[in-house]
Amino acid sequence: MKKLTWLEKGLFLLIAVLTFTACGDDKDDPVTTGSPEGTYQGWAKATFKYMPSGMALDNQKVQITANADGTVKIVYASMGVFGTMTIPSTTFVLKDNQYILAGMGKAAIAPHGGGAATEYDCNVKGSISKDKKTYSLIFTVPAAMGGLEITVNNGSAPLPMLVADVYKGYLTASSAMFAGMTEKDVTVSITANADNKTAKVVLDGKTFGISTIDNVKITKKDANYELEGTGKSLMGMGAGPKKEYVCTLKGTISTTKKAAELTFTAPAVMGGLNMVFKLGTPPSPSRQSVHEDVLQAFEQFFAN
Repeated sequence: MKKLTWLEKGLFLLIAVLTFTACGDDKDDPVTTGSPEGTYQGWAKATFKYMPSGMALDNQKVQITANADGTVKIVYASMGVFGTMTIPSTTFVLKDNQYILAGMGKAAIAPHGGGAATEYDCNVKGSISKDKKTYSLIFTVPAAMGGLEITVNNGSAPLPMLVADVYKGYLTASSAMFAGMTEKDVTVSITANADNKTAKVVLDGKTFGISTIDNVKITKKDANYELEGTGKSLMGMGAGPKKEYVCTLKGTISTTKKAAELTFTAPAVMGGLNMVFKLGTPPSPSRQSVHEDVLQAFEQFFAN
């Protein structure tokens, strides 16, 4: 057998060293290092079929614990609003100082009106910084609420997103031409604007038309959110032409969303029309005679 010269041996060793170095220095390969386990507190944005623009929940908590097989268990209990999501075996890798997580599990969600919870398939994906100061975890439940997605982030939720929701209740309206008219089955829809600094509020009443306040300022005082803004009311009789009137909004919604009092005022309608929205049903049914008086007042006003 031919013996290798010293030059050939040197070249062979150099090639081997370079090959080994290239394989060991591949920074694109993620590695599992440390663990993302811990308790993460922040806020959540939820989107679903009936609220595509999203609503927020503050003071949320995600618990991550280590499993013996190198995976982690993730539990997110959304304050009872969207149930509890449990991902028993979530894989993760550390790449570019971020833990990248993915897993599948179950979500137990009870109806808003009460009753037993229903179990749905749920998956999670997201990232947590290595220092655990920033994170974003996305829980997806395709079969719930027309497609439910909840993103849990560090920090506090913007106030417009915390107030965003569809509120159902009743109106009590008064003007210079009538007093004490009550209308049930009224809705107020609140959505956060793109800048997350203001909100859009829409009052939809059968008798009193649609009032839209596009840039509502929201502040928090004690246990209430305070709302204030100016917009337009679109009103008219039946199928007849509608006209826009300046409308102002001022009121409060409790931080629990269990109480609300919003006053919509159209100064140019019937000597000053005030519509007060509250949650729930009227304390007592409105009288038909009062309703007829209001319709007559409306007819007289819009006829002029």
